[in-house]
Amino acid sequence: MPENHKGIALRIEGNVDKDSKFQLCKSVTYREKRPPLYDGGLNYLSSSLFADQETSKRAMMDKIIYSKTRQ
Repeated sequence: MPENHKGIALRIEGNVDKDSKFQLCKSVTYREKRPPLYDGGLNYLSSSLFADQETSKRAMMDKIIYSKTRQ
């Protein structure tokens, strides 16, 4: 049964003094559709050949994990 996007939102703030794991939480980006891993073939080749792989992987995962579709 559709809920029409009804629900609650929680705001979590990490305790810096206690090095809380909640400091790792990030904001969600709302999108019309799911983001692609790469923004085209040229971006894929450039990233694969010349970019720092760890930074590239992290950015790709963040884009997917912290996105929510509006549908």
